Amino acid sequence: MEDSRVFIDTEVVKKIHRLSRKHSEPRYGFLYGTVVSNGLVVSASCYIAGGLNNGNFMEHYMQSRCMFPVGVDPIGVFLCNCDAREVSNIIPVGENSQLSERLVCICLDKGGEDIDLYMYNRFTKELTSSEFTETNSNSYSDHVFLRLTTPVNIHYKFSIKKAELDANCSQAVEDLLASYHSDKAYYELCGADILISNNRVIGADEEMSVEKVFKTIEKRNSENDFSGRRKKSLDEVKVIYAKALTKLTVDKSDNSVLYSPIIHYKRAEALMVSVSIPIEAVIVVPKSQAIRSLFDLFFRSIRRQLHAVRALLSSYTGTEIPLLRMIYFWVHGMHFPLSMVLPASSQDNQLVDWRQDLHEKLMLLLDRPYFRLSNAYSFPQETTPSHKLINPHLSLSQSKLSQAPTGTVHTVYGKYTYHHYMQDKFDDDKWGCAYRSLQTLISWFNLQGYSNISIPTHREIQQTLVNIGDKEPSFVGSKQWIGSTEVGFVLDKLLNVTCKIMFVSSGAEMANKGRELVQHFQTQGTPIMIGGGVLAHTILGVYYNDQTGEIKFLILDPHYTGADDLKTVLDKGWCGWKGEDFWEKTAYYNMCMPQRPIEY
Repeated sequence: MEDSRVFIDTEVVKKIHRLSRKHSEPRYGFLYGTVVSNGLVVSASCYIAGGLNNGNFMEHYMQSRCMFPVGVDPIGVFLCNCDAREVSNIIPVGENSQLSERLVCICLDKGGEDIDLYMYNRFTKELTSSEFTETNSNSYSDHVFLRLTTPVNIHYKFSIKKAELDANCSQAVEDLLASYHSDKAYYELCGADILISNNRVIGADEEMSVEKVFKTIEKRNSENDFSGRRKKSLDEVKVIYAKALTKLTVDKSDNSVLYSPIIHYKRAEALMVSVSIPIEAVIVVPKSQAIRSLFDLFFRSIRRQLHAVRALLSSYTGTEIPLLRMIYFWVHGMHFPLSMVLPASSQDNQLVDWRQDLHEKLMLLLDRPYFRLSNAYSFPQETTPSHKLINPHLSLSQSKLSQAPTGTVHTVYGKYTYHHYMQDKFDDDKWGCAYRSLQTLISWFNLQGYSNISIPTHREIQQTLVNIGDKEPSFVGSKQWIGSTEVGFVLDKLLNVTCKIMFVSSGAEMANKGRELVQHFQTQGTPIMIGGGVLAHTILGVYYNDQTGEIKFLILDPHYTGADDLKTVLDKGWCGWKGEDFWEKTAYYNMCMPQRPIEY
């Protein structure tokens, strides 16, 4: 780490500045990052509200790292509103194999504008000033995600004494961990026919790169995909799936095993705690990494998750232990998912304090949901197949947009599903486009965690408008159109979402709405329903050059009547960038611009 260049993610810089402005007293936290080919990247931060010192450092260190994938590791600390020399009172000096000798230290003095970077030697307490480069690029674009799954069972003796119960649980976890680092532990790279143990690789050269394994698996998968129609999203992560295995047989060549098994039997009565949980760990590795090194990484990933399980179990002192589950969240602005352990029966209304604590730790604003259960992330092969396309615009190339340096692209935040004519075996051709656009808008609020209602049918939308007194009862079951105003009424009634309606006198005037659309996608991030003449569309984004006035609109067209095939939708332009001539020059337009609720 000594001679490495240091890169700090822009989001980390923003969060530290925001924390410093919010508090006047000293504040501390951990830095997480990754060693890359050209240096060291600080890619995440974790604020410790209760403060850090030599005495509690390792406890918080162990707890906070459990949510990060192996490969995104603790690499230092940050300090706000104090002198950098305070770091000697935070980081312990003693021998600890889990801590590097040299750690990154980021400091922002009270009232300061600029962040200072230091390298801190925890043995000599030497603090050396250093330089860094701020970056907003994805430092993990040349990495592969390893997804390890294995069911585990933890058994330990119950005690009414909490200290004894914790000790029994900790011992059980450590005993279990030992089995995943023994000679009998193997890790299978699924789809590649490769097994990895602590001293050998079976099925491939041990120097084989992770990238080559991924390409081998991808090739096999493509050969088994007879449809040939799937078009990948440009932001789809590269994942290799793995399993943990235990060898049950003994090699005949193992001459050290020359004795018969001995069974020790002791009869006793005890109340035992038994917990089953599916370990679902993630590791982030460079594409160039040799597979022989993966054994220790797999073990470390299991250790992190079992430590998180142990921490949760320690909060239960009774005999009723809930079923547990692993859940992942991919927070906007981060380049990797975070893992959490939760009781399987948890509901969002029971997790308000837990969510607030996570927002505070990760220094996220309390203005949008990140950790509601509907925000949970599913890896590609684990996603339940959807009959509707999710975020088709992410598979579009932006290379055709103007390359003028002052032009910027602003698109919808988060996820939505594409709703269009003739879906759900319902014929709404030539009259249901606004209904379909409304369904897309509601899907956005569902997928962001603001709501969890079923997507309303055309009839249910019509009934809602009748219920609020906007339409006569005869409207229900008809084929009458609705416009942006009615879309706003329905969003208000069903989701309690307010909408801003922007009136545009003609299609020609749409070219002058660049700044307003940029502002909307920057601050709200919601898809926009636009109606004009006899047509309705959904605006997903805008390209705008404020110097030349050049503008393009990212349009999702609900008039498509075909199957939900991504390649067809993109190739035929049903989702794509449109110029200002897309709008009929003499028609008026109304834009329904949903305002995102301020909640978490």
